[in-house]
Amino acid sequence: DKSQIDNALQFAELRRSSGVELEFLHGTFNDPLPFESHSFDAAYEVGAFCYAIDKVALFTEIFRVLKPGGRFSYCDWCRLEYNPEDEHHVELLRKVKPLTGMVEMPFPREVEEAFVQSGFEIELSAEACAGGEQFSHVVRDTERSFWLAESVVNAADRLHLAPKNLKRLWDRIREGGQALQEAVELN
Repeated sequence: DKSQIDNALQFAELRRSSGVELEFLHGTFNDPLPFESHSFDAAYEVGAFCYAIDKVALFTEIFRVLKPGGRFSYCDWCRLEYNPEDEHHVELLRKVKPLTGMVEMPFPREVEEAFVQSGFEIELSAEACAGGEQFSHVVRDTERSFWLAESVVNAADRLHLAPKNLKRLWDRIREGGQALQEAVELN
């Protein structure tokens, strides 16, 4: 999403006055990374690798560009209390994926195995939220947000002010949001 690069460039311009130089590249982490081997002391990722097609290939690339002894911090979506044999769980995940655009939502052990296969040594693998509850508090608040947004969408639809498919799109967003809320509460 190139708009993220625009936001980052604005931030970089603000930071430049304090002597910090930042560089940004636009690309996809589903391709080899455009950096020399052993280029970085450290790297981190927050909430984007659920879009990776091949985690082992991606983690191998990250391992390649880190200097020996370099460190990588990863914080992303994982399935926690998910049972692939439970039809209700499968249905929740089916509804959440279009809302988030995720390629997949792996189990923590799948991510750990991909890291190890890529050459990493895992120092810590744990729930990042304080007490495992941070995200669920945010999601519980969605009902109020949904009510307000749905009121606006329904009014615009009734008054024929909304684009043709807005109501149908909203219904899918709401369905995905409700499924996400229920899935988070499973954990």
